[in-house]
Amino acid sequence: MRELLEGVTVHINRVPISASTTIGTIGAHALVLTTAIPGRGATLTSSYLARSDGAVAVSRLIADAGGERLQQHTLGPTDHHATLAGACLLDHAAALRELLAERTDALVTVDVDPSTLASVAGSWGPIHR
Repeated sequence: MRELLEGVTVHINRVPISASTTIGTIGAHALVLTTAIPGRGATLTSSYLARSDGAVAVSRLIADAGGERLQQHTLGPTDHHATLAGACLLDHAAALRELLAERTDALVTVDVDPSTLASVAGSWGPIHR
């Protein structure tokens, strides 16, 4: 089930732009975050697969006028300063900021409201180590 996250905001040169971020989970090990930016014709989808030791495989699909590209990497087990789902949301927000900054050559901020971080905490089951 996908849920709209209201507390993710995007600004370019301090001007808010229309963006929509959703979160979805599949069981205790898979989480997907997607942000669509209609005015820029861009979508960023980040998929996170968690192992029981806390390592997370990250796959990103970037879709825009330039085509579609995949990026993949692994995040090692860490002592997250947020819940695992919250850490993934912050990682997605950072990737979105980098993507837009590369394409606009402007000041880009992606903010995540603390209440949104709190609300996603229960959306992904705990990882047992």
